[in-house]
Amino acid sequence: MASPTVTVLMAVFNAEAYLREAIASVLSQTLSNFELVIVDDCSTDGSWRIVVEAASADNRILPVRRVAQGGASAALNLGLAQARGAYVTRQDGDDVSVPTRLAEQVAFLETHQEVGAAGTQAFFIDPAGAVLGVTSFPEVDSEIQPALLDRMCFIGPTVMARRDAFERVGFSFDEALAGSEDYDLCLRLAEVAALANLSGKLYRYRQHASSVSHHQRHRQLFRKALGLEKAMQRRFGESPPAEMRALVARDYLRAGVVAHAAGAATAREAYVASAVSTDPSVFGNIAAIEKMVRRYAPGAPIGSTLDFTRSVFDVVLPRNKRLNSLRRRLVRELHVRQLWSDVQQDPAKVKQHVWRALRSNPACVANRGVLRLLMRHGFGSARQTSSPQTR
Repeated sequence: MASPTVTVLMAVFNAEAYLREAIASVLSQTLSNFELVIVDDCSTDGSWRIVVEAASADNRILPVRRVAQGGASAALNLGLAQARGAYVTRQDGDDVSVPTRLAEQVAFLETHQEVGAAGTQAFFIDPAGAVLGVTSFPEVDSEIQPALLDRMCFIGPTVMARRDAFERVGFSFDEALAGSEDYDLCLRLAEVAALANLSGKLYRYRQHASSVSHHQRHRQLFRKALGLEKAMQRRFGESPPAEMRALVARDYLRAGVVAHAAGAATAREAYVASAVSTDPSVFGNIAAIEKMVRRYAPGAPIGSTLDFTRSVFDVVLPRNKRLNSLRRRLVRELHVRQLWSDVQQDPAKVKQHVWRALRSNPACVANRGVLRLLMRHGFGSARQTSSPQTR
C-alpha cells in the first residue's frame, strides 16, 4: 500500500460534542491522500462509538483505543507509532480545519525545502462556532526563532512537520510536558530546521468551559518553563546567556503567581524556588512582574483584585524598594479605578477610596481628577459639617 502524503493525528478524550464536526473537517480536505489516526484515550462518553462509525465509512481513518488512560501526549505517541505519512500534523477533536488546510500546507512545504515545519493562522471560536478573534503569529523563521524563546507562536495542532525533521528530534511528544508538549516540539524542531506560519487562517480553534483553568494553568505554565529550560540546556549546555536564563526564570515565576491565584501553596513555593535558582536576579525584572500581576489578577470585584495584588507582594515576592514602589502604584491605580466607578454608582464610597489611594501613594493627588473629587467629597463635606456650628 502506498504511503499517504500526510498523517493527521487526533487524540480524543470525551469529545463527543464536537468530534463528528472535527472528523468531517479532515475528511472534507481538498487534499485527499492522507490518513487520519484517531487515538481514543479511554473516553467515557460516546467518542469511541463515533470514531468506529467514521472508520467503517472511510478507510483513511485508523481507529486506535488505549487500554489505560495516559493523557494526550501518550495518545499522540501511540498514534505516531502508526504514522506513515511524509508529513505529520494534528487535529484536535473539538476543532475544525478549513477544507484547503492540508493542501496549502503541503504546497508550501514542497516549495520551501528549507522549512522543516509550518503552522497556520487560526480563528478562535466559541462552543457554538462563532468567531471570537484571530491569531497574528510571525510568519518567517527570522521572526519566529527569537519569538519562540519568549512565547508559543503557533497554534499547536496546525503545525505540519516533515517526517525527516520530526525524526531528527525524536519523533515523539514529551509526555513529561503534558499541556506544553506542542511548545516543546516546536522548540526542538527550531533547532534542526527553519519554521514558518502560513498567512491564511486555516484552522478554527475552539475555546470552551473545559479549557485549562487557573487550577490547571499553573501546571501547564510550569511545564512550559521546563520545556524552555530543556531547550536552553540543549543549546547552551552549562553556560547559557543571561537573557536566556532570565526568560526561563520569568516563566517559572509566572507559574508561581498563577499557582498562588489557584491556592496551590506547595506548587507556588517550588516554582518560585526554580525561578530563583535559574536566575537569582529574577525579582529585578519589574516590567515582567507588573505584567504578571495585572494579567492574573481577577478582573472583578475590585476587592478581590486588591486582595490578590497585595497578597502577591506579601507572599510570592520579596520586600525591596523597587517592588514596594510597584505595589504602591498598582494598589493606588486600583483605588482610583474604583473611585471613578463609585462616582456614578455610590458617591458615599468616594472619600473612602480617595484616602486609601492617598495612603498607598500620596503622588496620586497630582491627578487633577482625584484632586477635584477630594475637594468635593473631602474638604466639601468638612465645610458642610461645620457650617451649622458657625451660624
